[in-house]
Amino acid sequence: MDNKLNKNNKRQKSYKNIHSFENNSNRVAKTNYFLIFGLLMGFILMVFASCHVIINSVVAKDISSKYKDLLIIIPYNNYSDRFVKRLKNELLNNFSKSNVNTYVYILAPQIEELKLNDSKRMLPDSIMNGKDLIMYMIPENTYILNGVIKSFTYKVVGVDPKDTMEIWKSFIDIDCQFGPSPLAKKIAAELFNQLIQDNVIKEKN
Repeated sequence: MDNKLNKNNKRQKSYKNIHSFENNSNRVAKTNYFLIFGLLMGFILMVFASCHVIINSVVAKDISSKYKDLLIIIPYNNYSDRFVKRLKNELLNNFSKSNVNTYVYILAPQIEELKLNDSKRMLPDSIMNGKDLIMYMIPENTYILNGVIKSFTYKVVGVDPKDTMEIWKSFIDIDCQFGPSPLAKKIAAELFNQLIQDNVIKEKN
């Protein structure tokens, strides 16, 4: 009889130890999950806290949102190809909310030849035709460290192709210590909102 009680007690202790081990494992797993989640959120907040987008613009008088077909041209280099492709998608997403048909054309890097009478590189007519507003996003003052773009400025120039007059111009200052990719969405939104505010384009009703 005593032997049976001892065996039962041992089994109960064994079960308690197993349950205790499982509970401890679950606690450790939950603790690790919250720790990793906290570190990840902290890193994301740090990235965005260290990134800035500042936009300033000037617009011609008597602009009345008459433009219906917008072409945005963005040149890029070997350091910014991934970022520019992401920016293209974000621009198309934002401008789909406007009353303007928007096209984004990215210019791949090319080896320039030294020759005369070649001060302007023209885009194919199939891309330029039918557009009543052409916007050039020209990167300037690019600072690169260890192969990562840390800061640069987009000079954005809106040109009416009928008379080649500049009707809108903006400087977008971008500063991000972890590279510009996290800011593609913000840059596109800031540009879109500024064009709405300056009455160059309108949002859909």
